[in-house]
Amino acid sequence: MLEIEDKTTKGFIKLVEGALKPVFSIIPAEDLRGINKILLLDECEDEEFKLTGGFYCAAHDNQTSTYIELYPPKIIDAKPFFVPKTNFSKKYSIVKMFLHELGHHKCGIKNMKTREIEADKYMLLYLKKLYGKWIYLFDFMARIDSVLKTLRADKGRSPK
Repeated sequence: MLEIEDKTTKGFIKLVEGALKPVFSIIPAEDLRGINKILLLDECEDEEFKLTGGFYCAAHDNQTSTYIELYPPKIIDAKPFFVPKTNFSKKYSIVKMFLHELGHHKCGIKNMKTREIEADKYMLLYLKKLYGKWIYLFDFMARIDSVLKTLRADKGRSPK
C-alpha cells in the first residue's frame, strides 16, 4: 500500500486507508509504479481547483515526486443530498476519486478532454470490479442530485 500522509484538520487517514485497502488488492502494482504517496488535504491550494475532490500531481520542472492529492472534506460534502453520509458512501466516494486520479497517472497527460475521458474509463473499470452493477445506481443518484442542484441555483437567480 502507498504511504498516506494526512494533513487534514479533522484526520481522515483511517477512513481513507479503509476505503483504499480493497482497491490496492485488485489494481496491478505497475499501475501504482512511480507514485510516491497519497496526500490528504482539506482542499486544493490552487484557486482554480478549489472545488475539486482530488488532484494528480505529476513530477515536472522543480517537482521531483509524483503523488495524488485527495481532499476528503470536499469529496464527502459532494455527496448527493439524498444519500446519507454513511461510512460506505464516504468510502465509495473516496475510492471513486482515487481511481479517477490514478487513471490520470496510468493514462498519461493528453489534452484535457481526452485525459478526463480516459481517467473516467479507468475509474469505471475498477469500480465495476469492486462494486459490480451497483455503481450505475450510485452514479444515477449523483446525476439526479446534479440536476436538482442546478435547478435550485437557477431558481435562486431568477427574477421575482
